[in-house]
Amino acid sequence: MKLSQPEMNITSLGNEVSGAQLAELLRRDGRDIPRKAEAEQAHVIHLLLLFYLRYGSTWHAAAEAHFSAIANRLKLDSSPRG
Repeated sequence: MKLSQPEMNITSLGNEVSGAQLAELLRRDGRDIPRKAEAEQAHVIHLLLLFYLRYGSTWHAAAEAHFSAIANRLKLDSSPRG
């Protein structure tokens, strides 16, 4: 029996942002990711696979929303206080 799974194309995020950029965003958010390409790739791919497993065919939108929320929060945290 073959189970049907929604298609996952990790490279679709790669057109917009690199794994290294995502890893740096996650570092700034407090994750401990070694500064080696293979560690960054492994961490980002693992996280994207978790989105895929949880959200199926809508994984890309969920991941994009997650990373955007982190980026927006970090911008707010670093903005000058008046």
